[in-house]
Amino acid sequence: MASIHKSQRSKYWYAYLRVPVGTDPKTGKVTGWKQTKRSTGQTDRGKAERAASQMEEALREQAGAGSDRSNRLLAIVRKATDVAVQGRLSEPLARQFVAEVYAESSGRELRFYTVQQWLEEWLRRKDSKIQKSTLYLYRVAVAEFLKFLGPRSEGRLESIERDEIIRFLEQLHADGRTGKTANQYKKSIFGAFKQACQAGLLLVNPADGVQDLPEEDSVEREPFTGEEILALANAAKDDPEWRTVIILGAYTGLRLTNCTKMKWSDLDMEAGVIRITPVKQQRATKKKKRLTIPLHALLQSVLSDLPSSDDPEAPLFPRLRARPTGGSGGLDTEFREIMSRAGVDRKLVRSKDQGHRREVAKKSFHSLRHASNSMMAEAGVSQELRREILGHTSDKVNDIYTHLSDGSLKRAVDTLPDL
Repeated sequence: MASIHKSQRSKYWYAYLRVPVGTDPKTGKVTGWKQTKRSTGQTDRGKAERAASQMEEALREQAGAGSDRSNRLLAIVRKATDVAVQGRLSEPLARQFVAEVYAESSGRELRFYTVQQWLEEWLRRKDSKIQKSTLYLYRVAVAEFLKFLGPRSEGRLESIERDEIIRFLEQLHADGRTGKTANQYKKSIFGAFKQACQAGLLLVNPADGVQDLPEEDSVEREPFTGEEILALANAAKDDPEWRTVIILGAYTGLRLTNCTKMKWSDLDMEAGVIRITPVKQQRATKKKKRLTIPLHALLQSVLSDLPSSDDPEAPLFPRLRARPTGGSGGLDTEFREIMSRAGVDRKLVRSKDQGHRREVAKKSFHSLRHASNSMMAEAGVSQELRREILGHTSDKVNDIYTHLSDGSLKRAVDTLPDL
């Protein structure tokens, strides 16, 4: 099909035409194609598009493909009409006729996907382009959506409607998912359908315009206290890697994955800093930011005790680096065991005993990130500097990680003058 483009060196629109270079005299089918560029002689886009279509049709007729193709297309339409008049036009037959028309007009096969086929194809395309942790979230969202659809997952991709996306969110919420989790699933499904639209498989994204669920029921994370951080470090004293990672998280605010996957090249002991690209930004194409985090004296001392390596790409924590974050034997589970030995309450909000699929707690390794930000805030460190150290993109995000103690608030009030 003809397309038009504007050149900076000309006021006219140019047509890019796909024309046949020959046809089989027996079957009338095109034997070859080529692309050619012609000036439409038009400055108006609409007129240029019509001129391009006329030029393409004329070139095809000159090559002997115009009238033959028209006859073949009419034959398909007549056959479809006869079947419809006889009352025998089923959905599979209608799809077959449409595919024949498309193949005849474009020279390409029309692709059809079921919902399951496309979602699996979407995951396959994402596999090598995103972090494994993100891919895992996508897989969970897809699995939940396919489970919700049941037999409908074998239906055509274009059969999914907006109401089904809404019911999917409502079902997730009814099953105990928080509004935030359900909205994350919706975001994944939206992305899958968006790519289907970009691939020409759908005209409209059925998830477009579906409103997020309220997130008031989402769990607000809490920071560890100084005493709890000390108890955690002591509980891990027999495991130098875990003990160091806990102190690292408390004094840098780095996430668990960033801590465990650190390399010696990320550490500049002479300058007393860590230079690292957060996990969430490693595959970003824009606004990728490499953090420079000063080392606290205690942290620098603890890191100095680690067995060093001559290879700058060697991991600081070889055993932990090799472990997955999630799963029954992953890092999250190990840290929960350390919390248990330390006597630190996870503050469960939802548990499996209450009928939920997974446990949700107010305190986890991520609480060290909250604690790091809160301790700096109470020490009078400006929000601008806290954002720079933790890699937060806005004050609004940083506010979520700021938890001022009652004592800190009282000291602030005590600064008010007597009336």
